[in-house]
Amino acid sequence: MAWRAERTVQHGDETEVASLSPIQGQDAGAFFEEEFLAIVEWELALSDWDAINQPVLSVLGEHSLQFFAEGRPTLHTCLPQTEDFDLFNATHLLQIENPEGMASGLLSFFARHPLHGPVSRAPGAGRR
Repeated sequence: MAWRAERTVQHGDETEVASLSPIQGQDAGAFFEEEFLAIVEWELALSDWDAINQPVLSVLGEHSLQFFAEGRPTLHTCLPQTEDFDLFNATHLLQIENPEGMASGLLSFFARHPLHGPVSRAPGAGRR
């Protein structure tokens, strides 16, 4: 199945069409067809959350669905090291609708929290 995401974005007097590249579309297909099924089966106890000690960035688009914003307090309770980043002029298609703003937010986060040494992955992460 081919996945396609396209959205018209207004920047002042200019209109731009933001869309996924074919490779991004393939990644979206893999995510929704394979990996999402595993995600809905995840069960995390509070003790599992305690094992996560890395900095966490919670990103919401200015126009993201309220559902995402409503989950933030729970995220902060479970992962108190969470930092919030609100991306203006974007829905939940963050990097598609405001790539410059998203890149700036990520660069700022990683400047405050540089990676040191190898990064461990969750068991089974990245397998297809």
